[in-house]
Amino acid sequence: LEMAGYQTVVANNGVEALNVLRILPVDLILADIKMPHMDGYQLLNRVRQNPQWAKIPFLFLTGCRFLSDEEIYYGKKLGVTGYLTKPIRSKELLLAVLQNVA
Repeated sequence: LEMAGYQTVVANNGVEALNVLRILPVDLILADIKMPHMDGYQLLNRVRQNPQWAKIPFLFLTGCRFLSDEEIYYGKKLGVTGYLTKPIRSKELLLAVLQNVA
């Protein structure tokens, strides 16, 4: 993403991501579902509850190749923008970012 001209910020878990959101404006959140301290669903829920962050596009990038219908429904119910699966090609990631960032 940086090679394509995007500025990126890395957080190692959901708690760090919330701290980043408190101090930096972001145009897109790309998060894993399985993370320490706070999973991706918990992070998504916290993001969607905050009016300042509620409209930020939120994509899950997950190693779970076979998500159940219930998991997908739950993410959509919380407001996830979309799901991407690992491994992902850089072109696919860039396309997903382009589709979700104005």
